[in-house]
Amino acid sequence: MRVLNARTPGLQNFSVAIASPFTDLKRLLWLPVCLLLLAANAQGQATGGAVSTNGAYRVHTFTSSGTFTPGDVTVVEYLVVGGGGAGWKKTGAGGGGGAVESGSNLDVSASATFTVTVGAGGVATKAGTQARGQDSVFGSVTANGGAGAFEYRGAAGASGNGNAGGTSSGSPPHYGRGGGGGAGAAGVAATKLAGGNGGDGVQSAFSGSAIHYGGGGGGGAYNTGGTVGTGGQGGGGDAGAIGAKHTAGQGVDGAVNTGGGGGGNSNNYGKGSGQGAITGGSGGSGIVIVRYAINNVIGSVGITGNAMLDKTLTATVTDVNGTNSSAINY
Repeated sequence: MRVLNARTPGLQNFSVAIASPFTDLKRLLWLPVCLLLLAANAQGQATGGAVSTNGAYRVHTFTSSGTFTPGDVTVVEYLVVGGGGAGWKKTGAGGGGGAVESGSNLDVSASATFTVTVGAGGVATKAGTQARGQDSVFGSVTANGGAGAFEYRGAAGASGNGNAGGTSSGSPPHYGRGGGGGAGAAGVAATKLAGGNGGDGVQSAFSGSAIHYGGGGGGGAYNTGGTVGTGGQGGGGDAGAIGAKHTAGQGVDGAVNTGGGGGGNSNNYGKGSGQGAITGGSGGSGIVIVRYAINNVIGSVGITGNAMLDKTLTATVTDVNGTNSSAINY
């Protein structure tokens, strides 16, 4: 049995098994055909990111910036998630989740390479409006970074999704702060007793597993007995825990490669030593995933020509659905 690993237009990746009582001469004559198939496979393979196979798809996952080289691939599907925004300091609101952009039938035939940018999460600081997440980009597709929290109101979700942050409470005893907006839902409003939860992100099974992306960060609260907000599904960070008197609770960072917003800070009469060094949580970085259908099941292999007499031999490979076929002449 002869096994050829091949790639030709219409049949992107497959193995061909040819069972025949070849003579030694026929084996020799078919060797160049094998080499041609292998050469086509090497030249046409798409590259970039971490490559895996999920059912009928080949998946390229970028957890950091890089380059996608399509090779013979002409059309792809994509999932692009922006970085999450940072949560606010000192009894603060949650940061916004990064935008989630997905689609299909994106033509990649016009360029030999595509720059892939994975947006970083916004970094939480001790002063000023908190940093927004950076945009993630694949070709013509941009997923905006989530908004950084501004003082006491939950930060809006990224502008690509338009989900607002939850409102904050100005009332004692716990002055809850609003949750950050998520890619799939608005942040939850706070009450005088509790910080608001971050809005949920968007669920996708694009990578092969059902995962949420772009959750908002949870809002903080003040003083013993208050309840802090939790991060939204999709990597949103929880608000910092309320500790002993005269301490502050660091907001939890958004999860890496989810675009989750950072959680807000919580404090308890935060005037003690070191309180000023505590911030909200930083946003989580985004992610870019590209996939395309592959035909990896062969339905039939036909060989025409007499290896002993004919000048030209033809190997025709057809996929299991009978929809794609490729012929190689030798």
